[in-house]
Amino acid sequence: MTYVCVVGALMYWFERAGLWIWRIAPRPAWPPEIRAEMSMPAPASSFRTRPLTEAERLAYAGKLGYLNRRWFVLGAICTVIVFMMFAVPGIPPWFSELNR
Repeated sequence: MTYVCVVGALMYWFERAGLWIWRIAPRPAWPPEIRAEMSMPAPASSFRTRPLTEAERLAYAGKLGYLNRRWFVLGAICTVIVFMMFAVPGIPPWFSELNR
């Protein structure tokens, strides 16, 4: 039961922090061409109607270093959390035999 409470609390606070950041963080103004595109009615086709920007091309190619670092840090944190969820309940029984 403790496991479920801890994981639930972590998930709750991560979600709450994300929503708080989304609500409070400043948002840059959209460039005029994107603003004009956003105000147009939805096209019949859902495929991209404008070419990729340079940043999007680099991101798809995996050549944006700061983006790769962010995903690496996020992946490492998530990996540690997932491993801890299994290690915390699983490891103590192994060491309880040493105390006898």
